[in-house]
Amino acid sequence: MSLSDTPLSHRLWTIFRHYARLPFVKWRAFPFEPGEFEGGRLTLDPIPILRLEGAPYEMGRQHGRLVGKQAHALYESYLRTFVELTLGRDQALVAARTMERFLDDAMKAELRGLADGAELRYEDVLLSHTFLDAYKLLFCSVVIAVREATGGEVLLGRNLDFPSLGIAHRASILVLHEPADGNRLATVGFPGLTGALSGMNEHGLSLGVLEAYNQEDSIKGIPYALLYRRALERCATVSELREFLLAHPRTAATNLGTADGTGEGAVFELTHRTLNIRSPSSGLVMATNHFASIEDENLQCPRYQALREYVAAHRGPYTESDIHAMLRRVALPSITLQTMVFRPERRSFVLQIGKPPATARRRVELSGLW
Repeated sequence: MSLSDTPLSHRLWTIFRHYARLPFVKWRAFPFEPGEFEGGRLTLDPIPILRLEGAPYEMGRQHGRLVGKQAHALYESYLRTFVELTLGRDQALVAARTMERFLDDAMKAELRGLADGAELRYEDVLLSHTFLDAYKLLFCSVVIAVREATGGEVLLGRNLDFPSLGIAHRASILVLHEPADGNRLATVGFPGLTGALSGMNEHGLSLGVLEAYNQEDSIKGIPYALLYRRALERCATVSELREFLLAHPRTAATNLGTADGTGEGAVFELTHRTLNIRSPSSGLVMATNHFASIEDENLQCPRYQALREYVAAHRGPYTESDIHAMLRRVALPSITLQTMVFRPERRSFVLQIGKPPATARRRVELSGLW
């Protein structure tokens, strides 16, 4: 039986054991420094906020120049560790070159701009944007409460869970993208990564990605972080997002939690072949790292069960405090790097970053971004 066929709990345990063997490499820390470059700007109050604008190559170059030292450090001391000790560089590059064929000119131009600005090799930038599609390590949890559940506005809460190795939790940034062609958007990510793992655009469309295990994957498509970034640039609603994703080639299986400024919310269960929509039940829909639409005891995640237990005991409308409480319940002590609650109708959100679990860190209010 292959690893992809094993029960989800066994798959997650295998990854944790592999993670435990990875060396905690020394990271030469490069503190973020405020600065400006060709229309781009990095500020540090209340958190590192990177503002990029213009054509794709220009935005990539701004990104590279303003946080290039941090991007170098993350690749050399962090991402390269995963690449070399999991797939190996040669195999990872084969996968990366396959996915590169599905990138449009704008995507490739931004990656080249990033490589030039940061003085990184283009192939290393490409590896950074394709590695997760070829070897899954992302966990995460998402909770979406629409008006039926809250009695007010739609809320999307999300934990991003990824091994820190004592490094990644120090490097979270908020990136504000103002492309010459497309919607303005905010993504929560890391230096050297241009895609969207979590984000919201000027229309309120918000999303958070969670890898889904024990599902069929492919490398013949657009790397999912770049695909979801492009979706935020092109779409304004959940229904538009669905049509966009159906029209583009996809790679690894993911759950995608999404909500929009009209109050709609859903979880998309995506493979490279299929797209299934899980709509809210009694105003609520949740996801972790399996497809909840599939009734299979081998595909159950303990965090999903913990969320269901919270719902079973809950009475009354769901408040933002309830969403935070649910995210705390499923936080993973050593790898929950980022926690956020999006308020799509108000185009605002609250963000927690820092030493894991991020649910224990201070809450930073972010509004008036555009």
